[in-house]
Amino acid sequence: MAKREIRVGKVSKINYEKGMVRVTYPDLDDSVTAELPVFSFTDEYKMPKTGQEVLVLHLSNGQAAGILMGKYWNKDNVPPDYGQGKNVFNKEIDEEFGKVHITYKDKKLTLYDEAGDVETEIKSHNRDIKVADGDININVTNGNINFNVTNGSINFHVLHGAITENVVP
Repeated sequence: MAKREIRVGKVSKINYEKGMVRVTYPDLDDSVTAELPVFSFTDEYKMPKTGQEVLVLHLSNGQAAGILMGKYWNKDNVPPDYGQGKNVFNKEIDEEFGKVHITYKDKKLTLYDEAGDVETEIKSHNRDIKVADGDININVTNGNINFNVTNGSINFHVLHGAITENVVP
């Protein structure tokens, strides 16, 4: 392979367990790299897709070793059309853009589950959990739902609805 320290190629093979990939360079007669580690920006684990265009940083001693820096925004890979801007952070969770993602903007963290099929656990020292346009269903099998309050109260406020109780002996 010709000496080029910064390269654009396509992911050809993925080793999920080791966090490594092989990259093909179409402009170099489809030459393929040895396994390269994927850069773990902020200790995240999210492997690219096979065939995805990526940026590779090779070490100065040749292309036998390097680091896959990841995909990048371009005309074929544009940022999603939700939540861009200054002081905005978006994190795609699923391989399919927009299906499951987290957005942080204006000190508000929002988890989007467009398909409604993600089990969500929230661990927070926050004071409010809000649901917009949807239901919260709490299903417990062979267990209890406990509300524990020290020096406070539990309040239920229902606007245009009812509080019902169904106890099955």
